[in-house]
Amino acid sequence: MYSMVELEVDDYKNLIKWFEMAFAKLPPTELPNGDRRTFWKLSFLAEDKINETRVEKGIDD
Repeated sequence: MYSMVELEVDDYKNLIKWFEMAFAKLPPTELPNGDRRTFWKLSFLAEDKINETRVEKGIDD
């Protein structure tokens, strides 16, 4: 898949913050399933980007 833009680690941080602020007033049980799945996808993408960046920079855990 070709992508015109690539999100950086800071972009993922901002997106997760926005998501958390948007749903902060809701108890976790009231978060719609679609939104919950989107949050998990975003979290997994962010984790992959962090791992990719660490590999590129030669950083070990």
